[in-house]
Amino acid sequence: MNSINSIITSKLNIINNDIKLISPKTQLLAVTKNTSLENIQILYDLGVRNFGENRVTQLMERSEFFKHKGLIDINWHMIGKIQSNKINKLKSVYNLKFIHSIDSIKLLEKFKDSEIKLFIQINTSEETEKSGFISIEKLKDLNILSYENIVGLMTMSKLRTDNFVHDAEICFKKLSLFKDHLNKNYLLSMGMSNDYKIALKYKSDFIRVGSFLFSK
Repeated sequence: MNSINSIITSKLNIINNDIKLISPKTQLLAVTKNTSLENIQILYDLGVRNFGENRVTQLMERSEFFKHKGLIDINWHMIGKIQSNKINKLKSVYNLKFIHSIDSIKLLEKFKDSEIKLFIQINTSEETEKSGFISIEKLKDLNILSYENIVGLMTMSKLRTDNFVHDAEICFKKLSLFKDHLNKNYLLSMGMSNDYKIALKYKSDFIRVGSFLFSK
């Protein structure tokens, strides 16, 4: 086993053990935006089937690459901000199952008749550099429960903080409360490489982990 294969295998084992111990129903979403096709293949061979990208062009290229290899059971996730001029391209991505970054009513309307499952982005930290909805009243006014392809809510923990764990817990707890007030059947997408264990405590359905998987 070569070095990078060994690293990825070890890191994946750590994540899977954390999931098993803390929140067994949680799924790993492997974020591959800064890694190679070879590393994605390694994760696939280790059993990972959910992969996330934050750029539409790269998502299209990678989806087509693995489609032509015959790996048609990969579930692709769009996790980045979506530009309006890329929407049609995004809709054409093979096996794009989820979008985690629906951050406006305008964008929501563009996908309302799509079979792609949507996560509404919530700005739980209310930081100005982040997009997403802040008010639960706003979401209720939009009547999002009428959108059949909305399946959940997504958030990120606070960027600027002197108490990382405390502020992450506030953000994740807040998203859980949003879910309880909107639809208890919604899924939660929260937690990244630096805070996924905290997200597991709050029963996130997807944790979006990238750099941890590939760093030495």
